[in-house]
Amino acid sequence: MKPLKLFVLVFIAFAASFVEPKNQRKPELIETLQARERIQEPQTVTGNEDCRNQESPETAVWQGADADRKFLWNGRDLSIAYANGTKTDFFKDAAQTLRSKFERQTRTCRSIDYHFRVKSIFGDYVSFEFEESTVCGPGTYIKWGYRTVDLSREQEFTKLGREIEHGDGEAKTGFVSLKEFYSADEIFSALMIAPPIRDGIARMFGEGRIAVKPTSLSELENVLSKNAYEFFDGMFFLPERYLEGFHFHDATSEFVIVKVNLQASSHAGHAMQESLEIKLPAKPNLQKQLLSASSNTEGFLGKDSTSLTGCVWAKF
Repeated sequence: MKPLKLFVLVFIAFAASFVEPKNQRKPELIETLQARERIQEPQTVTGNEDCRNQESPETAVWQGADADRKFLWNGRDLSIAYANGTKTDFFKDAAQTLRSKFERQTRTCRSIDYHFRVKSIFGDYVSFEFEESTVCGPGTYIKWGYRTVDLSREQEFTKLGREIEHGDGEAKTGFVSLKEFYSADEIFSALMIAPPIRDGIARMFGEGRIAVKPTSLSELENVLSKNAYEFFDGMFFLPERYLEGFHFHDATSEFVIVKVNLQASSHAGHAMQESLEIKLPAKPNLQKQLLSASSNTEGFLGKDSTSLTGCVWAKF
């Protein structure tokens, strides 16, 4: 064998001895690397990719428990059994309350059905995806989005009204707002680094259509409301009550990824069901529960909702 070739083979073998085999990495290192791969720059617009184009979606049964409750999702409803012996059919109760209130408040429209899917469960919080179908005159209209409920609040669903369909100023809806977890400045910073908003603001400023870039959440919301078609390719916009239209999607020790539902700018676009990912800082009072849910130890987050609960809607 030629000396040069022999030297190359010896050098490769020597260098390889310093490379840590991937399957021998420490579990905590692997978990950290996987989390960093998941949470990079917030995605521009994301929908329900895992459940799309499934002609016959599978039903998955999921069971979980914490110190106060036991949960059971079977594709027909989310049952919650409390330590005091009471039991709730979560989505059935929600649909009955929402339908009765909606139909009392309008004479020209009626609610056809409600569809629900669980998106995340952690601590006292349940986030879900809903789809509401209503008939107004000759037309059928579909409303879609995310909502989060705090189970520690007594008789939560008795407070839900037509706000699921129509914003009503600052009236309480019974749904949790992102402002209960994050300050206006933190939400503003997260929105400003989301690509469709960041790029839209930069383009409008560069073209002279806004004199200054927003410096607060209220200023940003004003720009978004007056220039809705400048963002999300003109196909979607942030709804009026967007801070209530979210679920917790993923978490690490440093960050939380939240998905906020968008609203289609055309009737045909409602079927697309798109959302915006925003990246928020970890909160000490939430992170222990979020990390426990992220690892599916106690509850789960949106990133695992399809694999754990399937794509079937609970229908009422």
